[in-house]
Amino acid sequence: MTVNDATLQDRRRLVVLDPGFEHLHAHHATVNAGIARAGAAAGREVLIVAGRRLTPEARRVCAQAGAQVTPYWRTPGYPQDADRLATDEHERLAELFAAEIEALLDSGYVGPDDDLHLHTGYSFHLEGLARALARLASVLRGRVVVSLMFHPGLYAGRADGEPEMLDAREHSRYRRALDTLAGTTAVELRLATSCRAYQRAYGGLWTRGPVRVHPAIVLDGASAGRGAPRGRRQRVLLYLGGPKENKGLSFSAQVGALAAPRFPDLEFVFHFNTGFPGSAAFRAAVARLRAAGETHGNVSVIEQRLEGDAYRDLVASCDAACLFYDPQEYRFKTSGVLWDLLGVPGLRWVVSGGTWLADELAELGLPREEVRFGNSEAAVQAIAALQPAAKPASGGADDGYLQLLRRPYGEWLLEQTARPPATMPAPRGVLPRVLRHAVGAAAHRRRILVVRTGYGHFSPLSGPGGFVQPLRDMGHLVDEWLIPLGHQSAWDLRPGGLGETMLRRCQARVRSYQGNAMPYETRLQGVLGDYDVVHFVDGEHAGLLTALARLNGLQGPRLVATFHQPSAICADLVQRPDFLSGFDRLHLMAPDQRDFFAAHVDESRLRIVPHGLAPELLDFGSAPLDEPADVELEEALARFGTRTVILCVGGWLRDYPAFVATADLMRERTDCVFVAVSKGLSLDAAGRPNLVVLNRGVSDETLHALYRRASLLLLPLSAAAANNAILESLAHGLPIVTTDLPATRFYTRGLAEYCAHRPAEYAQGVGRMLRRLDGARGDPQAARSRSVAADLSWPCVAERMDAELYEA
Repeated sequence: MTVNDATLQDRRRLVVLDPGFEHLHAHHATVNAGIARAGAAAGREVLIVAGRRLTPEARRVCAQAGAQVTPYWRTPGYPQDADRLATDEHERLAELFAAEIEALLDSGYVGPDDDLHLHTGYSFHLEGLARALARLASVLRGRVVVSLMFHPGLYAGRADGEPEMLDAREHSRYRRALDTLAGTTAVELRLATSCRAYQRAYGGLWTRGPVRVHPAIVLDGASAGRGAPRGRRQRVLLYLGGPKENKGLSFSAQVGALAAPRFPDLEFVFHFNTGFPGSAAFRAAVARLRAAGETHGNVSVIEQRLEGDAYRDLVASCDAACLFYDPQEYRFKTSGVLWDLLGVPGLRWVVSGGTWLADELAELGLPREEVRFGNSEAAVQAIAALQPAAKPASGGADDGYLQLLRRPYGEWLLEQTARPPATMPAPRGVLPRVLRHAVGAAAHRRRILVVRTGYGHFSPLSGPGGFVQPLRDMGHLVDEWLIPLGHQSAWDLRPGGLGETMLRRCQARVRSYQGNAMPYETRLQGVLGDYDVVHFVDGEHAGLLTALARLNGLQGPRLVATFHQPSAICADLVQRPDFLSGFDRLHLMAPDQRDFFAAHVDESRLRIVPHGLAPELLDFGSAPLDEPADVELEEALARFGTRTVILCVGGWLRDYPAFVATADLMRERTDCVFVAVSKGLSLDAAGRPNLVVLNRGVSDETLHALYRRASLLLLPLSAAAANNAILESLAHGLPIVTTDLPATRFYTRGLAEYCAHRPAEYAQGVGRMLRRLDGARGDPQAARSRSVAADLSWPCVAERMDAELYEA
């Protein structure tokens, strides 16, 4: 049966349960997008239930492929030490996952006829799924397909060898979970795993049928790139993907630096994804390789994230691959890079011996050179065998196994769930617990394009794009473009080049305009007819060219631009404001911004709609204090002791000298500690026992643990429009002492202590707030603060944006 068979055109949804899907830095986005594309091709509706911290970029990848994507899971995909969890934590996470699966079915958001799929999970995920299916067995009519990505504490690397026990406790957990699954006889189950070595290990645990091998979870069509032109040097891939030491990054760079002068007829390619978290720590390891390339002209170091065609083209262009993975980590661990490269016909291989990679190539019958990890001279000698004059790759490959691994995963999955519909699905319910939004209107009310700038410090719980999902939940069809901050994607920026000339002219009008916006705005003019509204969320950085085109007669949808900066800063950035009249609506974040814009456009175009906050923050604010989120936080909490914590958070427009001066004025209050949380601060805490500086970026968990520990927020500001620290403090019910500005009064609605911009005034304001709190059981205004925060949550703000910005 093929995926285009008419029997697949049924009303059962395919629901992917994926707690680990929260960002682009893993395989989840790749496999989920592949499933979505396969579903769209077959007329099958796909719902991806993702982690609750799903980034807009990751969501967009799958939504554009045709899936409905819902952030939901509180169960983590990758808890710390996931394969070595203590018994009580394993039990807690298994039960949490089971309860969340049950809630999806109980609420009707997932129907009893829907098929369920789990493609990535640890033993606690499998145990939780097993418990949920056991409790729901009487109502489930859909099929359940489980792909077992990780080994079950046992490894059977060779068909003729003895299995190796890796972790007896984890093996016992998988056995118990699979026994529970086997007992759910009323549920139709199919199990698969990622390679034959794992298939042999699971085969001894699963008693209800075969354990299949599923296709590799890689980018669909990884071998379909353009390759490289004939007649060029043979290309040897030294490294590919995110920088990880256990994938041999430093060793591979060392080998490349030694090999480059010895093999001038080879071209060495080293892909170093600088978009991966923590990549900066590896730059020094690549310096010698880069120097060798500059000297010998046969090394290409690629430092960027490669997506789609660019990634496929790089993979397809290689004639040989060196995968020098550390056997300490990859003795039993699979590699997505190897699976990607299997799509290249005739590829020659050099791999570390004693790894899963060597075992898998042996299983496939593919010739390879194996070297000892860390022996650079042996690795260089192995590369000699890759030169054109050396012996060609021999036959003997297991073509059946190879073709199975090369199949598109989404196509295989649809085959596993394909059958004629037995009944019509039940009506959909509402999403339980986390979002509580309706599934969505049947007819989309408006087609909206949101154009945003990608700031690195925004997280799923901060930043100005949180209104997008609520708009979708209201029934609008919303697309989102994310423009990288900077100028690297602009056209020719050489002096006098087209891009440089255009950027100079744009920045003569708006000094903060981003060169990366130019190709996006040019492309936009060809698709304006697809939308009813185009919203530039960062008017300081993009939208100029589109507004000018409108003033010159371009027809099309309603144009909206949001401006975030206070009036004085806008006046400095916007040098020639005549283009502002090209927008139908100017979205302002605070009342005092009107002073600048009303001088340049008709006031009927101005709308003040506040910045919103993630609804999850309301849960953070009312939740009990969790365990410390990291070592630095644990150390900081120890330094705080029992003292009253006076917190200041953020960087832009904060007056930290005034914060420190206030701490100095209040040094006699030994029961208080002033805590600054930011990044790149030049603050001297030496000799100030009442001052703690956390001078680095912190996770959402750490930040909100600090909010919960604090007694009040002290926020001295030089100017303001919207302010995340104020929104977050309101969500936590945290008392606020801040500068008396129109914007701070607008957002806090009379619930703060407002001070003149002087340290002595801040010290008096803090004193008044502490006296108010003294003897009280918490802040008596905390409930009012949380009520204001709820009114500023993104679902509420999105309704105002819809009515005030998008209505004709």
